[in-house]
Amino acid sequence: MYGYLALNPKGFGHLRHQAAAGRQDPYLSANLVRDMGLREGDYIDALATWSDRGPAVSIVGRSIPIPCRNGVA
Repeated sequence: MYGYLALNPKGFGHLRHQAAAGRQDPYLSANLVRDMGLREGDYIDALATWSDRGPAVSIVGRSIPIPCRNGVA
């Protein structure tokens, strides 16, 4: 799975494929975000597993910071 990282103020995040949030957006735990040094707007290629609550990222294969212009990636 791939997408842009959208972070929650509590530290966890979701991979977004488009601007609008969806129920199928993979979840990233706060520990994974912190351990990998991920930031808001990073483009991520990851492996996600399915749980009762939806997809959850288990392995981040690549994180590519996208340069921002005026705070917009």
